[in-house]
Amino acid sequence: MPINSPDVFDSIGDAILASGGGVSTFVALNDTPSSYAGSGDYLVSVNAGATALTFIDPNTVGRSTFTALNDTPGSYSGSANKAISVNGGGTALIFTTGLKASILGQQIEYRLRQTAFGSTGDHEGEVLIGLGSGSKTQGNVMYWDGSNWEDADASAEATATGLLSIATFTGNPSDGVVHQGFIQLAAAPATAGDVLYLSETAGGLTATAPTTSGAIVRVMGYDVDGAGLVYFNPSQDWLEIV
Repeated sequence: MPINSPDVFDSIGDAILASGGGVSTFVALNDTPSSYAGSGDYLVSVNAGATALTFIDPNTVGRSTFTALNDTPGSYSGSANKAISVNGGGTALIFTTGLKASILGQQIEYRLRQTAFGSTGDHEGEVLIGLGSGSKTQGNVMYWDGSNWEDADASAEATATGLLSIATFTGNPSDGVVHQGFIQLAAAPATAGDVLYLSETAGGLTATAPTTSGAIVRVMGYDVDGAGLVYFNPSQDWLEIV
């Protein structure tokens, strides 16, 4: 039989397969994963030791640090000793100052601190989440108008008699505003121990009760230490100056 006969080559191929005990699936090879289980939509990649193939999550390709992911903070700068938590919108992770524990509900989150108050915006207590949009100013007292938070003003009754909160940072208020609890302000609104009232300056707190005709007198809480730490707890009672 001629050496170039198809029958000869077929016979040689059959002999090679028979003697090598060949495999018929990828996962049956000696240098591949042994199973596809749990690897749906994963990619095939050379392992770290460059000795075999492995399956990898495509979302981790090209990222070797936490801050390089798409749903995490982009930098650790300024976040020393902060905890990691899910943002108010439930869409990403954020660094949160000094959280020791948190009980999360649909509209209320109870936050407790681990570290001492020191930085502006540090807070703990009853925090309202998932409400409002846009950007609000840190430390401003706000009222809920039915669709958003806006600065409250004792000289405007419609803004002073309803649901109030105070902004913990400058940004989207849906990530959390204090309704009742402690918060560190940039500057002390009064001296330690003073009763705080809603100010006739929009968004402000004052130790002096309004006296202007038509203004609303409403207790907001107390100055704790005269250094910016206040206890915010808006009274449900108020008076209008006549």
